[in-house]
Order: sequence, then structure tokens, then C-alpha cells
Amino acid sequence: MAITKAAGRQTPLIANVDFTYADLTSGSAIEAIDLPPGAIVIGGYLNITTAFNSGTTDLLEIGDGADADKFVAGGADNGSTAQTVLFDVAAQWTEYTAKDTVDVTWTAVGTAATAGAATLVVEYIIDGRACEVQE
Repeated sequence: MAITKAAGRQTPLIANVDFTYADLTSGSAIEAIDLPPGAIVIGGYLNITTAFNSGTTDLLEIGDGADADKFVAGGADNGSTAQTVLFDVAAQWTEYTAKDTVDVTWTAVGTAATAGAATLVVEYIIDGRACEVQE
């Protein structure tokens, strides 16, 4: 029996959002990027462009509505330097059957931050979508 080949192809979608410490509340998940039904996250990263400078530590976690640290779990302890943190590969490839969001949770310890900025980038596809046809 032969496999029936599908001719449909899709380009991955990339969503990004810039934010600063002023956009966040310590200990609270903040919705940053909307995901449509059928979305499958295939990659992403958090690029900290300006160090968050709370008195002791700054933890940035990236997750979704069900798991606050699904993509980046406490791995973005910024300290005093800018950095890029890739999404956890094991957390990718889950299909969202309903609308959801990718969220940022910042936990600041010590004196209040006066600086901090980052860009969140999420790459995803949508199950069953085709934008092009390959002959």
C-alpha cells in the first residue's frame, strides 16, 4: 500500500513581543503572545537585552496557561548580564486544541528593579494549515 502524499506546505509563524520590568509584576504570569487553536510551538527563545537589576535575583520563566514554566523554567536568572535563553526542547511539539497564551513570569528578590528589558520570540505552526502547494 502506498502512502498518500500531501502537497500542502506551510511556513512557520513567528510572534515576538518586547517588554520591560515596568510591564511585569513580580510573581504574576503576564500574557505575552496569543496562540490560536491548532498551534504547535516548534521553537522560541527569551532574549534579555537589558539586565534586570533587582537587589538579589531576577528569575524569568516562560510558560502557558497550564504550566507557568513550560518553556523556560527558572533558567533565566539574569544576574547582571544580558543573555539569550532557548526554549526547552522537550516542552515543544504540544498541540493546543483551544486558544492559549505564552506567558512571562518574573520573580524579583531584593530591592526593586530599576532596569530590565527583553524580547520573547515564539515560533509555531498550525495543524492542518497549508499556505503553498508543492508539485
